[in-house]
Amino acid sequence: MGAVVGKPEGEPAGKAAGRPVSKTASEMETGVAAVIVCYGDSGHLFNCVSSLLLQEATSLSSLVLVDNNPAAERVRLEDLPAGFAAAGGRLLAPGANLGFGRAINLAVAGISTAFVLIVNPDLVLEPAALGLLLRAIEAADDIAAVGPAVIIEGDGNMSESPSDWPGLAGDLLSLSGLFWRKRERRNRGRDESPLTFLSGACLLVRRDAILRVGGMDPRFFLYYEDADLCRRLVYEGYRLVLEPAARARHIHGGSFQDPVHRQTVSLRGALLYHRKYGGRTGALAYRLGLLFLYVPRLLLGFLSYLPGMPRTSLTVRQRCRMLGAVLRVSTAEPSDLRQDGSPR
Repeated sequence: MGAVVGKPEGEPAGKAAGRPVSKTASEMETGVAAVIVCYGDSGHLFNCVSSLLLQEATSLSSLVLVDNNPAAERVRLEDLPAGFAAAGGRLLAPGANLGFGRAINLAVAGISTAFVLIVNPDLVLEPAALGLLLRAIEAADDIAAVGPAVIIEGDGNMSESPSDWPGLAGDLLSLSGLFWRKRERRNRGRDESPLTFLSGACLLVRRDAILRVGGMDPRFFLYYEDADLCRRLVYEGYRLVLEPAARARHIHGGSFQDPVHRQTVSLRGALLYHRKYGGRTGALAYRLGLLFLYVPRLLLGFLSYLPGMPRTSLTVRQRCRMLGAVLRVSTAEPSDLRQDGSPR
């Protein structure tokens, strides 16, 4: 786990920063509202919504789908299960790709339930999952968020939850390819050491807790936004809990069909994260890691195109674009890049 330098720097606040506005306790309702942010391939969305509608012990108070797709590719009501509208389902179309964090804030601003279930569109909950998550979060008032055991489809291993928040040393080693920082896959129960990270792929959160810390940081377009949220919740004195009996299957859909775009957004998220919690020193160390660890790794990858060498998944053109993206991110401040990683 990387060192924390004081408090996070450059923290925007309030409505102008794209954060939800807090409601009084009297305005809060009991129940759970599910929020799904959709972009790109929505082939798994039907199954995701169906799994939410078929929860056994607890029914949803509402279901909000934020569609970040352009107008020509937006989700239609007829593409969703028949029970979507009857369950209080709403479609929000912001008219642009807000990214994950801003879309969550948009949905939360219009929700009055006590709990918010954040779910990826390529994730399917087992029938008892929501009831188990709700029981776990209601066990104590200082529990801000509960996550299930997330199973990678076809893998069978618990993945993405739980672990400690990302550290600079682990991220630098990952860039080198010498060591891949895998998040813990063992079933950590609530009686073990405190968790500091739960995956945003499926997360039940107290609405008052997420409002108290200012919502999702809108500067994170995608990637590291869940680590940032968990970190701020822990700093505020809340606990994070894994409920291993609740299970969900993550199918990994196509929010990004272009691997270069996906990697660019991920690198920008990492740079912003290490700038926020490690200051200028953390950001500088990560940029140097990109230049002296990741760039050589990409250059060596060109050897794979020689006859007789094992092929990689990237084409020559994609690898060249990846090099350009890495050089762009490594030589810029996070504020000099658009949220999708492109230069301003």
